Amino acid sequence: MLFRSALGRQHGQRIVFWAGTGIAIASLASPLIQSSEVIWSTRIWLAIPHVITWFLVVPQLARIVGDSEPGMFAVRD
Repeated sequence: MLFRSALGRQHGQRIVFWAGTGIAIASLASPLIQSSEVIWSTRIWLAIPHVITWFLVVPQLARIVGDSEPGMFAVRD
């Protein structure tokens, strides 16, 4: 939803990047805030997919939105 609403907007790339980063940090809360019975190595293993997904998805979505920003490219003759 955020991705679609940022298409064609000025500073859309930054908006998508930082919003995606915020969502990734919020999603990291669930594996890291577990009950005391869960050991830390398990919490780290549960957090690794969240981090990998952030590295693969968020920068690419931000790049796609950035390519659609108005005035991003100069027209050459």
